[in-house]
Amino acid sequence: MQEYGETFDKWRKIIARTNLYFVVFNFAVEFFMYFILLKSNLIFQAIPVYIVAFLILPSTANVLVVLIGNFILKHVSTDFKFINYIPVIQMAFLALIVASTHFVFPITLCFFFFPMFITVLFGDKRMTRTIEIICGMFLILALLSRKFSPFKMEIDDNFVPEAIIAFAILIASGIICSVLIQYQNEKSDIIYKGYLQQLDLQDQVSKDQKTGLYGHGMLMKTLYKMVKSSETTNQGFTLAIIDIDDFKKVNDTHGHLTGDKVILTLSALMQQSNCERCFLSRFGGEEFAIIFSGIEINDVFGYMEALRTEFQKRTFGFNNEAITISAGIASWKPGVDSNKLFNNADTAMYAAKTSGKNKTVIFE
Repeated sequence: MQEYGETFDKWRKIIARTNLYFVVFNFAVEFFMYFILLKSNLIFQAIPVYIVAFLILPSTANVLVVLIGNFILKHVSTDFKFINYIPVIQMAFLALIVASTHFVFPITLCFFFFPMFITVLFGDKRMTRTIEIICGMFLILALLSRKFSPFKMEIDDNFVPEAIIAFAILIASGIICSVLIQYQNEKSDIIYKGYLQQLDLQDQVSKDQKTGLYGHGMLMKTLYKMVKSSETTNQGFTLAIIDIDDFKKVNDTHGHLTGDKVILTLSALMQQSNCERCFLSRFGGEEFAIIFSGIEINDVFGYMEALRTEFQKRTFGFNNEAITISAGIASWKPGVDSNKLFNNADTAMYAAKTSGKNKTVIFE
């Protein structure tokens, strides 16, 4: 969702900037048309009146619309439900000014279709319908301006058919925009489903096929990211490395299928612990790791001791003596990178091994 928010924010600014460009371009066209109409003797008002009515006033109104719209866009919260409407309505106001001022050219009524098609960018049919209603009301105002303006044409036989055509095109634009939004949404759904499938494949590749736990690559990548995060937030975390004691003897004496049963039993116990802030990994044959986020080291030690005790109780139908695990714990501290942290936990685990096995040791 954050990515959507950033994208919408980017395009709101682009649309607002486009509105500014429109104002500048519109003034240039009006200025240029003044000389063309003057040369063709098509200005029927006094020159000062024409300049004020068709150059200064509409340009001033356009600038005010841009300034007010940009001010609102800058100061309104990004959580505001209708924030995406602001630059689009701003564009609709600019279309209203052009259509009301230069009604002698019926083509200016088509300017209301621009904000309609801009709504496609946001992929919201409700927004399109709302802007269509607003543009419809603005179109009525533009037609009324044409009908009752002091500068209206003496003979305006085409007023009614042009008004009907303008509304017909506006409605058609709304239908086309809805179709485009539907297409865009369906295409986005296809891309999103493909993205989910890709994530699922990546997740399967990154996991150990036997236990369903994450493998060595994902473990080291996660350790690296958590160290970088901790360096910024100064919030620590703890790594525990687990090794099944005398596992080679189990494989050599009772076979690999029996060894697999031992591995699956330990992985099942780890997953049944319901540790919401734990990252579980099997990074070697009989070697496991757990990353504890936001959990005090004393609580981590208690967790590991409970896991060790519970695993020791398990029987596999072949062992007269309990199969045990040894574990080493190390907490991240400033200046310790991911490799060093892994080595610290690994050192603590070997200390547990060499001091009698079947115990948990905290790295000092």
